[in-house]
Amino acid sequence: MGRAMNRIALIFCVCCISTNGSSAQDFICRPDSGTMVIGSQQRLHVLASDTLQADSLLLALDSLPGIEPLDRGQWKAASGGYARQIRFVAFDSGRFALPAIPGSPVESLYVHFPAVDPGELKAIKDIETTPAGMRGLLLRIGGVLFVVLLLVVLWQLFRADQVGISSYEPPALPGAASRALNSLERLRSSQLWQRGQVGPFYDELSSIARGFLEEGLFLPARASTTSETAQLLEDRFPSLEQAEDLILFLRRCDAVKFARRIPEIGAHDTLFDLVDRFIRTHRALSERLMTQNQPRYNQLLETAVAQQFADPAGIIPQPLVAALSDSSGRAEIVLHRGLLSTRRYSLPDSWVQLHLTHTGSFHRWQAGILAADRSGLWKLALPLLAAPFLALFLPIIAVAGCLRGERLFARGIFGIDKNDRIALRKLPGGWK
Repeated sequence: MGRAMNRIALIFCVCCISTNGSSAQDFICRPDSGTMVIGSQQRLHVLASDTLQADSLLLALDSLPGIEPLDRGQWKAASGGYARQIRFVAFDSGRFALPAIPGSPVESLYVHFPAVDPGELKAIKDIETTPAGMRGLLLRIGGVLFVVLLLVVLWQLFRADQVGISSYEPPALPGAASRALNSLERLRSSQLWQRGQVGPFYDELSSIARGFLEEGLFLPARASTTSETAQLLEDRFPSLEQAEDLILFLRRCDAVKFARRIPEIGAHDTLFDLVDRFIRTHRALSERLMTQNQPRYNQLLETAVAQQFADPAGIIPQPLVAALSDSSGRAEIVLHRGLLSTRRYSLPDSWVQLHLTHTGSFHRWQAGILAADRSGLWKLALPLLAAPFLALFLPIIAVAGCLRGERLFARGIFGIDKNDRIALRKLPGGWK
């Protein structure tokens, strides 16, 4: 009995020794070299018969301080089991124990600093790019908008009051003759005298004739009596064709209006045709006089004031002509050609006020900065220093201007040309 028990114990020990030996050979993990420089890369050569067990053992790599796998590779069939290569990098010095089956010999790896030139170190790990996200996108968009607004501000600052428009062309409007003929056509269509309204017919016909004399021939016929109108015609146009016939017509209109002397029925169309013929005959004269009598700077202003304009003989827009009657004297206006060139002019005060009314906030600020009594260097530096702040708050300022009905970058009605003369700007909607 004792001899049998000894045999069983011997067989158990042999099996255990055999099992331990084969387990040690089931998993092998060796590096290319047992030593390496910090920052360099190597490969672990892994051979295993059981990939599931091997994967659990290789998890130990993640817990090694200073070692990071870069490429874990894939299991491939090999003689005696499965093989796998793991590329890794070392970013800390020291001696590291590599994964092994418990109870089996352990491979170690020694990492040290380079002995000569640390410039030969490789990248510790590949650079990873991460998406910027919404915040980064908004920052980029904000940066681009700021640069665009800054360029707009700088362009406006350097442009200042410079303008290339030096003359005004009046809008093409129907002449006095056309307006009078249109009125005659409306009068004919109304058939006043045919409906028994003879008095209103002659009142309207007389008004059309006097209107043509005043607007087409520049005679104050509306505010003058018939005798005074006859004298004006004789003085201004001594040999004017059909002038006597027109005066006789006006006298008959006075007789209808004041003495109730109604002409015979056949005279109504005759007198109507007389007025129509007089207007058509002198249409060319009217257009010529219209061109000659356009309001011009050198006619309505003093010579010194008119000479400030790019075209002293240019036509004055009707709004300026109308504002001239409200002027009580002259006022100074300051215009800027760029950041360093400032010019001062003397104009009717109503024109200066009209210019300021059409000037936006941005250029009022600019005028305040440039008009100050500073040296040329400060005049250049101050707007440039203020430009980033103006660009930053420009959207807010623009919205506030829109709420007030103001055009932020409006530059008024006067500018300055390359010869430092005053030139007109084109207003939104045009001069009317």
